[in-house]
Amino acid sequence: MNQTFTIERNDAGHAQAILRDGRVILWLHAGAVRNEEEVENIVDLLNSDQSNREQHYIPKLWDNIHELKTGPGYYREVASGRKKFEVRKNDRDFKVGDLLWLREYDPATGYTGEETGRFIVYILNDPQFVKEGYVILGF
Repeated sequence: MNQTFTIERNDAGHAQAILRDGRVILWLHAGAVRNEEEVENIVDLLNSDQSNREQHYIPKLWDNIHELKTGPGYYREVASGRKKFEVRKNDRDFKVGDLLWLREYDPATGYTGEETGRFIVYILNDPQFVKEGYVILGF
C-alpha cells in the first residue's frame, strides 16, 4: 500500500509536523529542525520511494536520535497520545532535546512497520523515584 507523506505547517509557514496518510508521525517543536529545506527533501524522498521506510530519512534531520524497540501495547499508547513518557535503561546518554524514534516491535513477528518520533522534554533520574540505572523520559 502506498503511503503519502506531507508536512503540516504553522501560521508562519514553518514545518510543525510530518504526517503519514494524514496522521502525525513526528511533531517538530520550535528549534528542532536544523533546515526547513531538509524536511521538504526528506518528505519528497519518502513519497518517491515507498520501498524505503521513513526511518532511513527522518532521523537524518537530528544529531541526537535514539532508535528504540517498543512493544505493541506501549507503542499504541504513545502513538495515541495517552502515554507521554518512556522508562528506559540509561545506557544511551539521553538528553533533553534528543529525538526518540520509537519502532513498534512484536517479539513474535518482529518490526510491524509502525513508528513515531518524540522529543525528550524532561528526564527524571532521581534515585528516590527511579530504579538505579534507569530514567523516565518525558515527551
